[in-house]
Amino acid sequence: WILVALLCATEAFKCTPSYPPLLYYSRSPKTGGSTLRTLMASGSNPSHYHYSSTQYAGRGSEEELVLEIVKQAQKRNVPYFSYDCHRRLVNFTRYKQPRALAINMLREPTDAVASSYYYMVQKARDREVRLAKLPPEQRNWSISTCLEAGEACRRYNWTLRMSTQYTQYFCGYHPDCRATDVRKQTMTEAAFNRAVHNLYNEYIVVGITERY
Repeated sequence: WILVALLCATEAFKCTPSYPPLLYYSRSPKTGGSTLRTLMASGSNPSHYHYSSTQYAGRGSEEELVLEIVKQAQKRNVPYFSYDCHRRLVNFTRYKQPRALAINMLREPTDAVASSYYYMVQKARDREVRLAKLPPEQRNWSISTCLEAGEACRRYNWTLRMSTQYTQYFCGYHPDCRATDVRKQTMTEAAFNRAVHNLYNEYIVVGITERY
């Protein structure tokens, strides 16, 4: 899609866009997203293709996110617009907007969870206020120690939430996707099945981190 956008921007390839003009990167955490973002941004062209990225895009509803993305795309007024954030798959047509192309990345789940855990550990070390909230003996705990400690580990529930992140991200905002345990984001079989369906039917590309 980006290659088509770039080629259409050149004098040699004057073409009419045949793809949906909006690309949505529902960026699952710790899957190599920073590298992909750099590649996507490198092709940004003020007159033809704009790349927009934000970390979490707030905590609003699916509709609020869709309308914010569409608003940004209209403001830029370019043939091709891409947007990424750490949010689930969204359904643009549900809110009477043109369908967007969706992409995402997958990584071996245990590696992704471990990477997320140590990322948060490092962020806590970088921010003394966050570090002070942890019991001193837990500040250097490994993920194995945390999981073995269970609920006694302050990062335990957060780590469990990360273990279901792919189901959350690929399932989206359908009622099936609601967690049965909000703290641990425990997902149902219906949520998993919908996530698998979306992976095959709603995404134009899903990359594998280990195959970069």
